[in-house]
Amino acid sequence: MSSNSYLKVIIVQNNPIYKNISKNIEILNDYLKDFTAEDKIDVVLFTEMALTGYFFDSKEDIGPYTSYCDEGETFDFCSSISKKLKCYTFLGYPEKVRNSTNLYNSLMITDREGKFLKSYHKINLFKDDQKWSTPGDKFEYIDILTNSGKEARLALGICLDYYYSSNPDTFRYEYIKNFLNKNINFFIFPTNWADSNHNDNSQECIYKSIIEKWLKPIFPIVKEGTNRKIYLLAADRTGIERNTYLLGCSCIVKLDIDLKFIKNLDKTTNGVIVESLEF
Repeated sequence: MSSNSYLKVIIVQNNPIYKNISKNIEILNDYLKDFTAEDKIDVVLFTEMALTGYFFDSKEDIGPYTSYCDEGETFDFCSSISKKLKCYTFLGYPEKVRNSTNLYNSLMITDREGKFLKSYHKINLFKDDQKWSTPGDKFEYIDILTNSGKEARLALGICLDYYYSSNPDTFRYEYIKNFLNKNINFFIFPTNWADSNHNDNSQECIYKSIIEKWLKPIFPIVKEGTNRKIYLLAADRTGIERNTYLLGCSCIVKLDIDLKFIKNLDKTTNGVIVESLEF
C-alpha cells in the first residue's frame, strides 16, 4: 500500500456510431485492449450516451437502445471492463426501469468485480433529453477505495447538471452548492457538449471552452482546492450528430485558484487519457 494517495484514471473520448451499440462496444474495447489489471486502474470514465449516440425523438425512438442498470448488452460491457481492469467503470447510457414507463439519461457504475454499484439519473435535462427522459431527483456522490489504499469521494453529474437551477431564469451555482464542504476529491463529468466554434481546434480555444463551459459552474469549489487536491474528470464525445458538432476536449483539470490543466484531448481525436492523480 502506497504512503501517498493516488487515483489512476482512464478517460475515453469517442464518436459513437448512431444506434449501433455492438459496434461502439467493439471500438471502445479496442481503445482499451492494451490495458490489464496490472496497470492498477481505479476508474474508467466514458462519455454521456457513449454507446448509442445522443439525439432521439421520443421514447419510442430510443426504446430499442435503452438498457436495464444490471443486465443486458450495455451492462455486460461495463461489467467486462471492470472485471478486466479490476476498476470502477462509469458509463453514460439511456436507462429503462423495471415496472415503470420512465426512462432516464443515466450514469451506470460497476465495481471492481463487475457488479452493478449505482445508476445516477441526470437531473437538468437538455431540450433533447426532455423528449424521452424523466429527470432524476437528487445530486449524489460515491466513495471508492483506490489501489493506493485511500478512500476517494467522487461527485456525480451529467452534462447540463452543472447548470442546474430551480429558477430557470437564474443560475446560482446550485449544482456545486450540493458538494461544498463535503470533502469531494473528484468530479465525474460525462457529457455530450455542443461546440459553437468547431473550426478552431487550437489549444487556446480548447482551454477557453473548458473554462467557460465546464469550470465556470463549479468555480466556488476552487477555494477548497487551495487546501486539498480536487480534480475535474471530464469525458466528452467528438463528431457531428444531426448537424450538431460535439466539443470533445475531454480533460483532467486540477481545481484551485491557479487552475492546472493536467491533460486533455482536442476536438477531433478519439482515444484515451491515462493519468495517476495525487489527492
